[in-house]
Amino acid sequence: MKPKITKEPTHIFIVENDRMYINMLDYIFSKDFSYRFVNYKTGEECLDNMHLNPDIVVIDYSLPGINGFETLVEIKKNHPHVYVLVLLSDKDDKLPSELFEAGADDYILKENLKEDEITDKIEAFLNREKFNLAISGTGKKSAFAKMYYLLLALLALSAGVYYYQ
Repeated sequence: MKPKITKEPTHIFIVENDRMYINMLDYIFSKDFSYRFVNYKTGEECLDNMHLNPDIVVIDYSLPGINGFETLVEIKKNHPHVYVLVLLSDKDDKLPSELFEAGADDYILKENLKEDEITDKIEAFLNREKFNLAISGTGKKSAFAKMYYLLLALLALSAGVYYYQ
């Protein structure tokens, strides 16, 4: 009998103090067994538990106490590998650029929060991480990634040759 291979679930911290959004995110993440999540109501609680090594932190910008921006800065200073997705209440054109400069990986407006949008952003991040591991890893995965890039380069080159003929 072969041992069953199981995938480690993605560990997500949800840092949100609004009960409605907590329930919505709970619903979204509890539907998929590949996510394991913990909810915190403040930035301080989140920072106190970063030793649990989350893969992703979904954080509300408008938190009581240490706000989402300050929490983001602390997370990125001490755990730069953690993917941080910020939830914004207001549409402020300057705010996203400030968040990206502070290290946020992405953001979503709470008024437009849809199940597909948040899971798509998280899955895109996870797929990038898998691909980056394949490129930087050793062994077959790394060799596969190098062959993939070589194949892409050859296809681009042949398309260019065909175009100029």
